Amino acid sequence: MIQFFIQIIVPLQAQTWDYLTHGGQWETQGTTFYSSCFNKKLQQSPIDLTNKYVLANEDNTYFFPQYYKSQVKVLEGNFNGLVLSVVDDTNLTKYNLGAIYTTSGDGISVSYLANEVYFRSESEHTIDGHRASLEIQIFHRFMFQGNPSFETNKTAVSILFDLDETAEQNLFLQKIIENYESKTPFEIDLSEIVPKSVSIEPYYFYHGSLTYPYCTQKTQWIILETIRKIPKSQIDFFYNLYHNNPYFKGEGNYRKSIYNIKKSTNNTSYWNHIILQKISL
Repeated sequence: MIQFFIQIIVPLQAQTWDYLTHGGQWETQGTTFYSSCFNKKLQQSPIDLTNKYVLANEDNTYFFPQYYKSQVKVLEGNFNGLVLSVVDDTNLTKYNLGAIYTTSGDGISVSYLANEVYFRSESEHTIDGHRASLEIQIFHRFMFQGNPSFETNKTAVSILFDLDETAEQNLFLQKIIENYESKTPFEIDLSEIVPKSVSIEPYYFYHGSLTYPYCTQKTQWIILETIRKIPKSQIDFFYNLYHNNPYFKGEGNYRKSIYNIKKSTNNTSYWNHIILQKISL
């Protein structure tokens, strides 16, 4: 693995927490800032997406992505590491990365506009215990009567990546690699990694939380089951971005699940009120 140093400047106020034990130490830091993160009566993310206890029923939530080319900027000094944001978060109806539309089994349709993209190395969500090399999380804001809601309701779409020496470069990731130090906005197209056709792929769905303090609930997660393959050069970039950076102390920038499976009844998996569904058209 090629070793190189990449600096991410972290703001002073964010120095109170890190990923040294992947979130395990947040419980002992004793401030209300972290109180939700270890309240096991709450729905906390990430979780292991286990196929042994997954629920499949008639009340599925189907999602339909519609992303397009958009201008983004790098959020400097973000304690989560590399984060891309729309160029103007105060005018999301004009400046967004595209949308997803969800339809539930009872016919209710909801739309969400994408506004931020996070890069986790290694992945936060695991599938049957397997932690992928990279997880990209696309966050969306709930649209209410045609306008973006500033409440805590969010939806995240996650894509997992692993190493394949024979894989071709992922064009979306390569554009990120070439522009991550850019001081000016640059163009990305999320449809390159989440095309409309993914609607027919199997994916996991559950209600959880943000994976960093405040660990806010009211976040629903859609995680594509198929793990994409990328070459070593791209895996190395994101690995070194966090593992060779003093702030992340060589541990990456991912939180581990605080849950163990409690019980299974009628093929339903419970993580203290979390019900995991696997959905496929």
